[in-house]
Amino acid sequence: MKRHFATLYILAFCAVSAGSLQAASLKHCDGMSNAERGHCIADVSKGLELKMVTAYRMADARMLDYEAQGLPGSNGLSDALQDSQVAFEDYRNTQCGFVADLYMGGSGAAIGANLCLIKLTEERTDFLKQTAGIK
Repeated sequence: MKRHFATLYILAFCAVSAGSLQAASLKHCDGMSNAERGHCIADVSKGLELKMVTAYRMADARMLDYEAQGLPGSNGLSDALQDSQVAFEDYRNTQCGFVADLYMGGSGAAIGANLCLIKLTEERTDFLKQTAGIK
């Protein structure tokens, strides 16, 4: 029963992630062997991580600017953003580790985990860009 549930969860996750597969960032990974695709998806994940870090730095600069201006309620925004980022990264790593575990040692674990990382990192990057005032 547990294995059946895990299989259903993996299929549901992959169906949800399929939208991400159409993203331009993953389009060039289509048509590759599973091994090549796995490496390609891992590379995309690393690239998105760098974009998230850049967006975080820009958002933090904006929070520091608000604090420097002395805007009401702005005290501690940079620290709060940092706490939020650390909590996000903990959540993301735990969640995507769980997704990998659902493959129960199967060969798709790394791809599943990286697709999870991509999805959550893209969402966080979008949030950070909005926080930084970038559309």
